[in-house]
Amino acid sequence: MTRDRDAWASILGFLYQVEVTVVRLLDLGENDLLELERGEDIDVIAGVFDSDVQWTEGLRVLEQIKTRSRDLTLRTPSARTAVANFHAHRTSNPGRRLRFRFTTNAGVTVERPSPFPDEAPGIEIWEALRRGGFG
Repeated sequence: MTRDRDAWASILGFLYQVEVTVVRLLDLGENDLLELERGEDIDVIAGVFDSDVQWTEGLRVLEQIKTRSRDLTLRTPSARTAVANFHAHRTSNPGRRLRFRFTTNAGVTVERPSPFPDEAPGIEIWEALRRGGFG
């Protein structure tokens, strides 16, 4: 019987996902809905009620949650997989308003070699573009 199996990383990942889920629940809007393990780890769906008090799905935020012991770049396999998964969601749901969120405990580092000006981390450039603030 093998005794060198360690579940620490799995347990840590589960606890981190529970913590983020509680935060998302506390931030949930009055007409919003939270779903677990549906599209991704957490889906928050902004809803609207029409004049007949019928709930209609609005924007859906698909969130992947990952714990990591090392820093993250856009080239890190888990980051690339997350982007590919979101692309698959967009492709299979063409009429839906979807957004992507990747939540991690990891720090950000620079790609090697860096294809970006001043060797800025790709994730920081991604965030600047997302916020509309990249010069």
